[in-house]
Amino acid sequence: HFDAIIVGSAWNAQVLKEKGLRGIPIHTVLQGVNASLFASRGGRPDALRERLVVFSGGKFEVRKAQDIVVAAFRAFHKNHPESILLFAWHNPWPIRWLADSPTGNTKGQPLRNETTGRYDFPAFLENNGVPREALWDLGHLSQEALASVLQSWVDVALFPNRC
Repeated sequence: HFDAIIVGSAWNAQVLKEKGLRGIPIHTVLQGVNASLFASRGGRPDALRERLVVFSGGKFEVRKAQDIVVAAFRAFHKNHPESILLFAWHNPWPIRWLADSPTGNTKGQPLRNETTGRYDFPAFLENNGVPREALWDLGHLSQEALASVLQSWVDVALFPNRC
């Protein structure tokens, strides 16, 4: 038994109530945006001016569902060749990935460069049908740098998740 349930959106609270959850308080706690970080800081780099920029970020792992991002972007890019996938999947920890994605959307896994410690995400994406010219690997960025990129460079962001 729980004293309360905390959800991340009013929609989540509504679904729980519609499914019959009664007798326990449901609290909605929204994740905020730090407006001092997420403020316009200028335009896009010239290389992105004529591109439709799709962003994906987060630790590369099954839970973050990058295989879904790969499949969605691969299909989208076929019809929108001006699109580019801008991604920030690097982090200090080893990735946890299956040899193939659980959905079959991707094959293999990114290889780690033992000298730099970085994973070769562009090669992984290219091996899974996304052309290299449609990729921009942001590497590992600070929160401040990522906020500026998201505000100024990105048209749409994808954040699928497997809870």
